[in-house]
Amino acid sequence: MSLGSKIYSLIKKLSIIILIIPLRYGSTNLRYLRIRCFHSLLSLTYKFIIDEDRPNLSSDYRLVETLLRLKPLDPLADPIAVIKEIISSFSLGIIVLKALLYEITKHVYNDEGHTVHVYWIN
Repeated sequence: MSLGSKIYSLIKKLSIIILIIPLRYGSTNLRYLRIRCFHSLLSLTYKFIIDEDRPNLSSDYRLVETLLRLKPLDPLADPIAVIKEIISSFSLGIIVLKALLYEITKHVYNDEGHTVHVYWIN
């Protein structure tokens, strides 16, 4: 097999992978695809590798635990502030895919000093 045919075979395999991943996740946003691929790899890993010390934990719980360990949180920080920081670091348009037929609108409700952000899907 010549070097040219090996390179052609490699390019063909890579192009198939590059086409399949966006079709699988329904997006061409690179940040979203990275998040989804990383999430899928971790979830597959934890479905097949059982934690010997904690066999009753689900694979989803261990996945979230690992994701939280990747970005260590300050244990003395206010939990509400930490959650707001995590939520603000992601754009809703990246994480939640929108079909062309749907419209997502954000409403903010204030009542007696409490603020609630609500997303409506039409």
